[in-house]
Amino acid sequence: MSAPRAHTGSISCSLIHTLAAAFELSLIVLKSALAFEIIKYLGAIYLVYLGVSSFSNKKRKVPHLIRAKLQSILHVNKD
Repeated sequence: MSAPRAHTGSISCSLIHTLAAAFELSLIVLKSALAFEIIKYLGAIYLVYLGVSSFSNKKRKVPHLIRAKLQSILHVNKD
């Protein structure tokens, strides 16, 4: 199997599973007001967590491999 076909199959499989999970979650929320409230509050707590962690991690370092990949994409040379 060639790499592009395998990659396409992997992406389509991930998309199918993501849509199935979203559909199942929406069915649960439609059936239960309590489930909707729980998901709503968990989402709000998660957003607050992201906001607080973004302020506390001001000096977040980019790992070496990611930095190298970004430099190769942007053609940035440090001479």
